Amino acid sequence: MQTLKNNKIIDQLRILLSSAITLKEKFDTRESVEVLQAYLDIYLRELDVLTKICPNELLKKGNLLRHSDWLNNYILKGQPQNCYKDIQDLCHTDILLVEEYYLHYLADTKEVSEKYYDWQNIHPVIQQIANPRFESYHFADAVEASFKEINDIIKKAYINKKGMEEDGDSLMRKAFSTSKNNNYNPLFSLADNSTETGRNIQQGYMDIFAGSMKGIRNPKAHANIDVGPDEAWEMLVLASHLMRIWEKYN
Repeated sequence: MQTLKNNKIIDQLRILLSSAITLKEKFDTRESVEVLQAYLDIYLRELDVLTKICPNELLKKGNLLRHSDWLNNYILKGQPQNCYKDIQDLCHTDILLVEEYYLHYLADTKEVSEKYYDWQNIHPVIQQIANPRFESYHFADAVEASFKEINDIIKKAYINKKGMEEDGDSLMRKAFSTSKNNNYNPLFSLADNSTETGRNIQQGYMDIFAGSMKGIRNPKAHANIDVGPDEAWEMLVLASHLMRIWEKYN
């Protein structure tokens, strides 16, 4: 089963591009045919890996295979001057074009295993909690565990300050509430509460934190709710954003 963590085709296209750029550098410095052949062999090995995992109709987009063939033929003949345009096109057009077409293909495909989810943009805490579950296709569990982690982090901070325990949406409202009753000085800030705009932001994020616990964490914890990968990913992006807001001010 193909994993969701790293899309193998995207990764291999970027490895291939790196090999092509390195080979072009050898052209630019006018290295010997023997040196060019050695770096061409590396490029062709990476191309062979790509051809085994990439849909054939995508490989035919642009001139990736044709230019690679010309590159191989002319270097084998000892005529690298006749294929400089081919290595230029591979670096600047062909490989990037295949990646562009593949990304469009991913956006349209219904095959879950081929979806590409960019974990680099997810907060490290959420990534550590959710990624292994998500990779194992336990999407609802990934979401539940992520929001439980947010709850636990804020709960510990609340206990340290107040000496008492709260949980879920009640915890979020007591931790983040800002009003005249507390002189607009919430226990934990999510914005600059010295201004009206900041207090509105504080109040808004308090509602989002509380709503996430009541509407996302609790149903996942208490009911067998099925969640697909795209829906789960949207919730994980929200969890990641809430972690960043929490860390920014706390």
